[in-house]
Amino acid sequence: MFKKTTLFYLASLLTLALSLTFTIGQIGAQDSATCPVGQGYWKNTPTWPVTQLMLGSQTYTQVELLILLNTPPAGDASLILVHQLIAAKLNAAKGLDSAIITGVITQGDAILASFTG
Repeated sequence: MFKKTTLFYLASLLTLALSLTFTIGQIGAQDSATCPVGQGYWKNTPTWPVTQLMLGSQTYTQVELLILLNTPPAGDASLILVHQLIAAKLNAAKGLDSAIITGVITQGDAILASFTG
């Protein structure tokens, strides 16, 4: 089982990697089609590039993912990680280059897969 500090560290690392990855090479872009967008964008737009995502070892529908995105983490590091993974995976699904953060995404999925339920 992973400690909350490990989950929080990984979520922070994913956030940093996501922002660095999608900022480099995209500096001149101004719209959501070519720039990475955060979890706030994804929970407020009906247009997603995919209708389901795998988090850990479970597949979630867009409706289930929206429920997760609208659930305040309240200090729960696993929810912080889930929010960042959803944003990272949706940004990758819309065609942004995610090669630099693929390893971090894989680590996040491995941590979530270790939980039951």
